[in-house]
Amino acid sequence: MFKHQAPLKKLTLCLLAIVVITSTVIESEARGRRGRSRRRSSYSSRIRRYIQARQKAYRNAVQNYQKLMQQRQKALAQQQARRNALRRAADQKRRQLEEEKRQKRRESRKNDASRTKKLSESPSTEKAHPKLLLKTYDANKDGKLSRQEVARSPLAKRFDNLDRNRDGQLTLDEVHPAARP
Repeated sequence: MFKHQAPLKKLTLCLLAIVVITSTVIESEARGRRGRSRRRSSYSSRIRRYIQARQKAYRNAVQNYQKLMQQRQKALAQQQARRNALRRAADQKRRQLEEEKRQKRRESRKNDASRTKKLSESPSTEKAHPKLLLKTYDANKDGKLSRQEVARSPLAKRFDNLDRNRDGQLTLDEVHPAARP
């Protein structure tokens, strides 16, 4: 309910009283009561004028209330439109950022796929030749495997055990001592 309905209810009750009074005055005049004094007829005309003034005030109040409600609805519609525009812009920006992230992931996957084989296609550490492991996972081609390079390989779990000299890199000797060039 709106805050302005209480005055509207008062005005409605006032209008109802005016209508009742007006109808009684009109009925009494319609019956044609004779013998009214001049004083009484002037009193009824004053009541009639008072009722007409109240009716006019009521109509004005209703019109003002309707204008106020229209203005309020218009302001709310504008506010909602602004909110919707901001939401759309934020959603569009979020979708754009997500698409950029997806694109970066695709590019990094392409780069990773070109540098190394997938784990399912990569040689097993037990069965594969150490030179093939080194060639497969050595991304920067320095002849050593760093912790980052083997992070996606089967060697990752055993990196600390295989790194005998604890320098943070695996050489061909450390991966398989018997497979020296």
